[in-house]
Amino acid sequence: MKTRNRFVSNSSSSSFIIAIKSGDVCLHCGRKDPDILDFMKNGSLMSDTAISSLGIEDILINRGLEWDGPELQELENKMKEIEAKNEGWRFADIEISNQDDVLNDLLKQSIDNGSIILISQEEE
Repeated sequence: MKTRNRFVSNSSSSSFIIAIKSGDVCLHCGRKDPDILDFMKNGSLMSDTAISSLGIEDILINRGLEWDGPELQELENKMKEIEAKNEGWRFADIEISNQDDVLNDLLKQSIDNGSIILISQEEE
C-alpha cells in the first residue's frame, strides 16, 4: 500500500481514504464545518473528482479488487481502530482532481483542524 503523509501533484488526481467527523453544530450561532462529501456531490465540477465508496464494508470490497490480503487487512484494522475510538465518524474513499484547488484546500484544512483523519493517500 502506497501511503503518503503529504499531498502529491504529479498526477491528474489523488485517491484518499478518510474518516469524517460528524458535523458538530455551534450552540451559539448554529454554524458547522463544511461537509466535504456534500461539497463533492454538489459543488465540484471536476471530472476527476468522485466519491468511490462510503462505509467500511464498501471501501474494503472496492479496495479488495486492487489490493492484496495484507494491505487490505491493514486498511481494515486502521478503520476499525478509528471507529472504536471515535463515535459517529463516517468513512469514505474519494478521488480529488489535483486541479480542484478548493476541494484540496478544504481537505487539507479539515485534516489540520481534526475533522478528517487521513487513512490513506495514493496517486492515480
